[in-house]
Amino acid sequence: MTTPICAGCGKRISGRYIRALGRSWHTACFRCAGCGRPIGEQRFLEHGGRPYHSQCYHERFSPRCAACGQPIIGQRIEALGKQWHPEHFVCAHCHKPFAGNSFYERDGRAYCEYDYHQLFSPRCAICGQPMRGTYLTNAWGESFCQHHTEQYPKCFSCGRLISSRLTDGGVRYGDGRTVCNLCRRTAIDHNRQGQRILAQVQRGLARLGLDIDRFEFPLRLTDQQELNRLSTHRYNKQPTGMARTRLTTRNGQVIGRHVEEILVLHDLPLEHAAGVMAHELGHAWLFLHAFPQLPPMVEEGLCNLCEYLWLRWRRGPEAEYHQRLLEENTDPIYGDGFRAARRALQSRTLPQLLTYVQQHRRFPR
Repeated sequence: MTTPICAGCGKRISGRYIRALGRSWHTACFRCAGCGRPIGEQRFLEHGGRPYHSQCYHERFSPRCAACGQPIIGQRIEALGKQWHPEHFVCAHCHKPFAGNSFYERDGRAYCEYDYHQLFSPRCAICGQPMRGTYLTNAWGESFCQHHTEQYPKCFSCGRLISSRLTDGGVRYGDGRTVCNLCRRTAIDHNRQGQRILAQVQRGLARLGLDIDRFEFPLRLTDQQELNRLSTHRYNKQPTGMARTRLTTRNGQVIGRHVEEILVLHDLPLEHAAGVMAHELGHAWLFLHAFPQLPPMVEEGLCNLCEYLWLRWRRGPEAEYHQRLLEENTDPIYGDGFRAARRALQSRTLPQLLTYVQQHRRFPR
């Protein structure tokens, strides 16, 4: 029988020896490649064909926990491009282990679902809570939980949902309209106040080429019921204003044209009310200049153009909001008519456009 040679010292082995890693060793020569101490008959781990004590092996070759820096023995979690002891992979805010639950990442740190939304999710402008899942953003850039649309009324003027946090509440008028307290800050609620605004709008339109400032029109604030009752246009289900006109005839001939009054809904905010006035002044101007009866799309398109030009001259967030409403209106009369009027204005002045319409009863092609 051949005497074994020790893989450690290279000498012949007599007596007890260790057989490991496919080789034979003197008991004293079978040493840890890490610390150099004998392994004896203890359990060992192998790396690169060399034996190591368990502790030495893990110190050198096991992955390190990203939290404590110690070797990971047994179960581990791989997340965020690192490895962790399961008990050390915790929420960066509340420090509770995830225990196999999902997590959210932000700037290389892990958060539980609750803390992630509390810290980073956008807050609802209405209830103040973090918004999860689907949420809506209004024209003012304010975001809110979708379910609030079924809980709160919409402001008649600005379109916001009327709530204490977002609009400081609002009021409901006898004609059924709800107006938020943000819009109420500039509300036109007295005829005398409205008359001053009307004069400003007349001067503004005159600067834009509509010679309307030489006329004097009485203005009266009214409610939705009266406007609905007086309206003769079936295509306008909810008028916000009206130019009331009267013809004087003799022997079948028109001898006088009179604008009896301009009606505007009461308690509209300044820019909304002034825009309505600009629209109705457009109707008044067409009537006083004896335009032929125009298709609704043409007449309402021209009057919306007057409103748009006034709002564009005014600027400011409220004016811009009402401009967008005109631009995005999908109504075939008011929306399509306005866009056709604006296109026609691109290559001519407002007086030139009005002259063309008076002669042809349509917009230039």
